[in-house]
Amino acid sequence: MMRSRRFPVAGGAFVLAVALNSCGGGGDSSGPPAPAAVASVEITPAPSTITVSRTLQLSAATKDAGGNVLYGRVVTWSQVDAAIATVNSSGLVSAVGVGATTITATSEGKSGNASVTVIAVAGVAVENVVISPAVPSLQVGQTAQLTVTTTDASGNTLTGRTVSWSTNSPATATVSGSGLLTAVAPGSAVITATSEGRAGTATVSVVIGQRVTGDRPDEVSGLQIKIVYLTSADGPDRGLDTTGVLQSSVASFQNWFAGKTGKVQRQDSYQGRLDISYFKSSKTDAEIAAQGAFVVTELYRQLAEAGFRDPNKRYLIYYDGTSTYACGGALLNGQAAAMYLRAVLSSGASCLAQQFVTSPTAPPRYWEFAMLHDSFHIGGIVDAKAPDHYAPNPSHVNDPADLMHGGPAPWQPSVVDATGHNYYGDNVPAGVTNLKNDPILVSASASVMARASLQVRALRESPQTPIPYHVHEIVRQR
Repeated sequence: MMRSRRFPVAGGAFVLAVALNSCGGGGDSSGPPAPAAVASVEITPAPSTITVSRTLQLSAATKDAGGNVLYGRVVTWSQVDAAIATVNSSGLVSAVGVGATTITATSEGKSGNASVTVIAVAGVAVENVVISPAVPSLQVGQTAQLTVTTTDASGNTLTGRTVSWSTNSPATATVSGSGLLTAVAPGSAVITATSEGRAGTATVSVVIGQRVTGDRPDEVSGLQIKIVYLTSADGPDRGLDTTGVLQSSVASFQNWFAGKTGKVQRQDSYQGRLDISYFKSSKTDAEIAAQGAFVVTELYRQLAEAGFRDPNKRYLIYYDGTSTYACGGALLNGQAAAMYLRAVLSSGASCLAQQFVTSPTAPPRYWEFAMLHDSFHIGGIVDAKAPDHYAPNPSHVNDPADLMHGGPAPWQPSVVDATGHNYYGDNVPAGVTNLKNDPILVSASASVMARASLQVRALRESPQTPIPYHVHEIVRQR
C-alpha cells in the first residue's frame, strides 16, 4: 500500500517563484506599446439629404491603417458653404439654404467628407429679395456684378430661384440678365431684381470721375471759364461736380448761347472734358451768409488764398449754401460770379426751389440763365454807357426777353441783346463794352452747334415758361 506525501510549504513557494520568473520575458521593462495612429475618418450617414430649417446628426469613426475603429480620438467639424448648411462641434448639421455642400470631419491630420444636399420644403415661396451691394457707385463706362439673395418668410435662404433684372433708367445704367451692371451716363438709376413676384432694389450712382480739389494743367490757352463747386464747412455736399449735374448745366447754357451767336465761352478742360474743381470752405454756412451782398467776394477771396487766382480765368462758383440777400452775385469787372444754390431770401423767394437741367441739350432753366448772365457781368456787361442801360438796376437792360434783363419780373430770356446796340453786335456804339469782342468767346464747334439745334427743337416742343424773378447782386471787390 502506497502512502501519500506532502511537500513542504517552502518547496511550494519555490516552485511558484520559478513560475513567475519565467513569465518575465527575459526582464524587458520598456512599458506598453504606442497607440495606433488615425489613418482614416469615416462619416455616417453620407451622403445625406435634408430640408431647409431641419437638422441632421452626423457621426465620425476614426480608424487605423488596418481599418480597426479607434476610440477616444478628438474630431473637429467644418463646412464648405455656411449659406447652405452649418455643422457644430458635435457633428450636428443645420440646413440653412437650398443647395449642396460638403461637411468635413478631421482627426490627427486625417479627414473624411460627406455630401449634404439641402432641399426646399414643398410650397415654400420667396418672401424677400436683397441685392448686394445696395448702393453701388460707378464711373461712366465701369461695370459691377450685382448679386441677389432670396429668402422665405422666416429668413431662410432659398437658392435656385429664378431672378429677373431691370433698370428704371437705361440711359444711366443697364443691367444684364445675370445682374451685370454697366454705367452709361451720369445720374442715378434704380435697379430691380424680381423673383416669384417679390422685388428688391438697389440705387446706383453714376459719376463722371473722381473729385478734383486743385486746378489741373490747362489744355487751352487764353482767357477761359473755370467752374468751381464749393461747399461750406458744415453744409451739405451733393457731389454736383462728380454726378454730371454741373457738366450738363454748363453745356446747356453754352448750347443756348451758341444757338444765338455761333460762339461759346472758352472753358477750362482736362482730357477733353469740362474741368471742375471742388473746394470746401473752412467757414460755416452762417459765417459765409453773414457777408450779405458780399458773399461772392468772400467766396472768391477764399479761392484766391487757396491758389485759384489765375489772371486768365473767370471763376464761376456754384456755392451749395444759403443766403438771405440774393440767389447769386457777380464781381463787376472782376474775376468771379457765384450762384447761392440754397438761398431763401428775406422776401420769401426760395432759390432752392430752382432745378438744374437734366441733360446737356435740355433748354436752360433759372440756374443756367442766371450763371450765363452773371458770367458776362464779370466782363463789364452791360456798360453804363449803353444806349438802353437800365439805371434803376445798373449793368442791365429792361427787356424781359433779353439775357441781360434786370427790370421787373417775370424774366423770359430768348435773345442776346434784343436791340443789337447795347452789349453784343456790330451796332454797339464805339466806346461801349461789346461782348462780341470779348476774348473769352470762341467759335462754337460743329458738335456744339448740333447740340444747339437739338435744344432749339426741344424749345419749340416745350416753350420756356417765364422765370418769376432774377435775384442777384452786382458788387465790386472789397
